[in-house]
Amino acid sequence: MIIVCIDPGASGAIAVRGETGAVSVHPLKGVVLSDILRSLTDDIDYESNARCYVEKNAGYIPGNSGNSAAKFAGGIEYIKGFFAGVQLPLIDVSTRKWASIVPGLSSWTGPDNYQKRKLLALRWAAQRYPRVSCTSPSGLVTKDCGDALCMLAWAEGQR
Repeated sequence: MIIVCIDPGASGAIAVRGETGAVSVHPLKGVVLSDILRSLTDDIDYESNARCYVEKNAGYIPGNSGNSAAKFAGGIEYIKGFFAGVQLPLIDVSTRKWASIVPGLSSWTGPDNYQKRKLLALRWAAQRYPRVSCTSPSGLVTKDCGDALCMLAWAEGQR
């Protein structure tokens, strides 16, 4: 089964587990979203059993500008439209739901705990997927890839 997990933020990523079980992650920063989505879906046999997840966002995040919020919402709608166009179902998953896979992560909520939550997610993802190519020289999965990999770990446990 192919699993695709999308953290759609400006510093987000797409994590993929292929049919062989190999895991890859694709940071979204500095890429053309349509190109990366097209390359991923070109490799998916539409008759295969593929599950695609996107992180559901509650809306405006304090501290972000209105312009940033509008761009984020537009990006999510683009992703949903793309998957509808290639006839692959896209499942919304809340941060709280996928964060339940990481011990203690769901207790770090709110904007004041953002950095603590990110660090915990990054450390956990680096241990879970030590051979994934989106790691820094220090061995931590980068901020751009940590959430997508945690979401992938959660998705691997879903039936």
